[in-house]
Amino acid sequence: MEPAVVILGNGGWGGLILFDDGSELEIGGFEKNTTNNRMELMAAIKTLEKLKQFKLKKILN
Repeated sequence: MEPAVVILGNGGWGGLILFDDGSELEIGGFEKNTTNNRMELMAAIKTLEKLKQFKLKKILN
């Protein structure tokens, strides 16, 4: 079995938080020398961290 090839490059992540009053909060970031998998995980992690600042009723999936 050959090892997996990891391709590094510039990447971005983003998250969207929707509020009951119809307002939205977009968050995002950028990193160099990263992978798409890392950026997908970073979007989830950073969005969940941001949610700690707000009173949460439910999470939509």
